Amino acid sequence: MTFHHYLVLATVAASVLAADTEKIQSSLAQQLESSNNANIIIEFNGRAENVLAESAKLESAHIATRAERAELVRSVLVDHATSTQANALKLIQNKKQEESLAVEPKQLWISNSIAIANAPKNLVQELAKLPEVVTIRREAMGRLITSEVTVDVVAANSTEWGLNMIQAPEVWAKGYKGQGVVVGSIDTGARGTHEAIKDNFRKENGYFQPEGHSPVPVDNNGHGTHTVGTSVGGKGVGVAPEAKWISCEGCLPSGKCPESVLVACAQFMLCPHDSEGKNPRCDLAPHVVNNSWGDDDEIPDVPYYKGPMAAWRKAGIIPVFANANNGPKCGTVLSPGDYDNVIGVGATTSKDGLASFSSKGPNKYGRMKPDISAPGQGVRSSYKTSDTSYASLSGTSMATPHVTGAIALMISAKPGITYDEIYSLLTTTVETKSLQNDPLTCGGLSGDNMSSGAMMMNSRYEAAEEEMDHGAAQIQGPCGIAALEQSGINASDINKLKDSGFHTVDAIAMATKKQLIGIKGITEAKADKMLKAARDMVNVGFTTASDVMQSRKDLITLTTGSTAVDELLRGGFETGSITEIFGEFRTGKTQLCHQLCVTCQLPVDKGGGEGKALFIDTEGTFRPQRLVAIAERYGLDGDSVLDNVAFARAYNSEHQMQLLSQASAMMAESRYALVVVDSATALFRTDYSGRGELAARQQELAKFLRALTRMADEFGVAVVITNQMTANPDSGMFAKDPLQPIGGNIMAHASCTRLRLKKARGENRVMKVVDSPILPEAEAMYSITEQGIQDEQN
Repeated sequence: MTFHHYLVLATVAASVLAADTEKIQSSLAQQLESSNNANIIIEFNGRAENVLAESAKLESAHIATRAERAELVRSVLVDHATSTQANALKLIQNKKQEESLAVEPKQLWISNSIAIANAPKNLVQELAKLPEVVTIRREAMGRLITSEVTVDVVAANSTEWGLNMIQAPEVWAKGYKGQGVVVGSIDTGARGTHEAIKDNFRKENGYFQPEGHSPVPVDNNGHGTHTVGTSVGGKGVGVAPEAKWISCEGCLPSGKCPESVLVACAQFMLCPHDSEGKNPRCDLAPHVVNNSWGDDDEIPDVPYYKGPMAAWRKAGIIPVFANANNGPKCGTVLSPGDYDNVIGVGATTSKDGLASFSSKGPNKYGRMKPDISAPGQGVRSSYKTSDTSYASLSGTSMATPHVTGAIALMISAKPGITYDEIYSLLTTTVETKSLQNDPLTCGGLSGDNMSSGAMMMNSRYEAAEEEMDHGAAQIQGPCGIAALEQSGINASDINKLKDSGFHTVDAIAMATKKQLIGIKGITEAKADKMLKAARDMVNVGFTTASDVMQSRKDLITLTTGSTAVDELLRGGFETGSITEIFGEFRTGKTQLCHQLCVTCQLPVDKGGGEGKALFIDTEGTFRPQRLVAIAERYGLDGDSVLDNVAFARAYNSEHQMQLLSQASAMMAESRYALVVVDSATALFRTDYSGRGELAARQQELAKFLRALTRMADEFGVAVVITNQMTANPDSGMFAKDPLQPIGGNIMAHASCTRLRLKKARGENRVMKVVDSPILPEAEAMYSITEQGIQDEQN
């Protein structure tokens, strides 16, 4: 071989070595020279955010549910990471065996990276030679965003000032307290036994500690307990006290937040798994995640959390981040709060001013940051010291959970609301006057600005609800009875009303003075005041026919699962009224009730009511396994469907009536779309037997049906009652139908729509409209299958 050939080979080798060396971050190379090992992150070809943006699988898929979206996002990212990281993982495993290296790689598929603690220099150099490795760098570090802390062990007794400032109690009064919403927290964990947050912790795949694997929520810092309390806590400290919460300990007790731990938490939030990192359940993903932390190096637009945020957004998870406490200078927001696809939050004071420490924008690309500001100075919430301790903390960390909780309220009011809709509501329904004295010089904007974003979050929920009503007026709930406090009714009297079975303003508006005076402690004067206040808020007087026409356009119908039956009923079972189903044995009455318990949980655009079901069983025919089978047909999680069906077995007619009172209390606290009584008349027949008790039976049955009618009006639910049939004593041998439904005219008059079910060939059945104010007398065929009610089977 000539000298020339040696020279060429040497040149090629040198260029390859240089290319490999360039993959190693310079600061990492320096650390490896001095200490020979470091905590590293290996990045591979195909950044996660780019993979998601370019995925044909995601673009072409018709994704019906949040769970399906999250599952598909996870699948795309895991498949890509498995492919690109295979050689690196094999190399690491070989090095562990050959050189007895005590290293354990953490595969971070959501960012297409691998983290290794205490990686030796020679391993780093070998990994850099792999063509699919883009760069190897030091692990980044985040930190908590908090300033002063004042511990206060006095128990909370009243609503905190921040909640009043954003008008959360006014939203609660309308029945929205976060029901049906799951809030995630990436922080220092949480003291799961604290009185303010213990009752709404979601235990199933609800806590992950990447560095310790504790099976229960813990917090050795206090920061996480505080932020969880502000977003979802009870005892007057939380914005959305009926939302569920889950947590991942992304930050250590020291307040430092290692990148590998934060990214592991991001994976957990996309598809929550158990405390050991196993059994992921994408259907358990939170709706919104609070992040009161930022990058410790204060580098703008840090890349390491871009993949996780792209994944969350694709899956329908809303990221909310603290903006940092580096004010009052401009351009001081921390990453990831400076990302364009997250909601960044600044802090305000109890006097509506911008907190001096609150960081200001713009971000690296000139975008307005923060996006919004909320109460963040002297915020009192739950703390780690004991199960009853509270503390006052300041920082944008404290402001962020106010926004997170407000988003939970919005989702509770309008399930399915999008990120863009929420962002618009947050940034257009806010208080602007109180911050006008602050210097608006950052970014040179005079309106929405770089100091406080869209100004002080004041929730302006009247305007926000108008916006939400425009898209989903049909799923609005009744006004909670607590709203009467605004009209001067004291809390003690409101509690008396609750104890007597009144849970909404609507119920008071429909009550008689005699009913109210019958409550111990309610005088005639108080009753008059209550009735006036309620009827000022709820119209029980005259309206125009055009208003009635408009309100009927907003009614939802619940699909039966059969196209033919839905067409017969003009969409399905109508909400806001009673539908009676009667028929002989084995005609499918109970099967239809089971079907509706599932379909009422579907989105409105899928034929559902986005609500829960309540099932009163008087005959012992309820079977939860039928719900699971039907849920599978619609791609719903069986366990979640079962959790959304409240069941009670009634044992006598008096008990049946008592259950309705309990049902009213439940529906005042959470949105229900369906009430089933299967069957309505069975217990009245057994409790009142013989002609001598017929009048008493009909009188008690009338009371029960009247209560159901009020429930349908008050809560806008579909009330479905089944009824038995008996021989018609007035029919002769040539009568058209020798059978009649039980209950006589009382049942007939109480039911808005009456449906007769009959047997047909095999598993086919016939539904006939017997009586309806709008439906013609007609029939439709359907079939009972393993997966519920479907179209006629040939």
